[in-house]
Amino acid sequence: MYVNPQLKTVIGAQELGIKVGPKASTAYTTTVPQTLFTITGGRVLVKLLMATVTTLHASATQNIKTQTAPTVGTAVALSTDVDTNALEKGGTLFVEGDGSATVKANGGVVLASTFQPFIVSTGTITFTPSATEDGATNWELWYMPIDDGAAVA
Repeated sequence: MYVNPQLKTVIGAQELGIKVGPKASTAYTTTVPQTLFTITGGRVLVKLLMATVTTLHASATQNIKTQTAPTVGTAVALSTDVDTNALEKGGTLFVEGDGSATVKANGGVVLASTFQPFIVSTGTITFTPSATEDGATNWELWYMPIDDGAAVA
């Protein structure tokens, strides 16, 4: 989707920007990164990246992390591992935007110590589980394009 400069101005006036998702995760398979979102056309400012648990996570160690996989350059951790052992349906996973551990909470509550937007270039945002266990999530992202023609799908 091309976003012209006038539309970027309108979007900029909104608090969270353009919403993409929810995108369902696939089966949690050991260390296989799953592409959640694809960034095309340039850089975007991610205002919020979160997931809602749709299937109870197994009562076993299951570390979850997110990172970028840029078209050019080195991958960067957006969030480090958090153990989602027995995270309930309706629970939340929240990426604070500072590279620290993913925040998790049951009951749809997020108690984050920081919250800051972050810039992602052309490429993908991935999520990686640490083990083959039960569980599923729906991921959502809100963003604002920085470069003309930048978009997230």
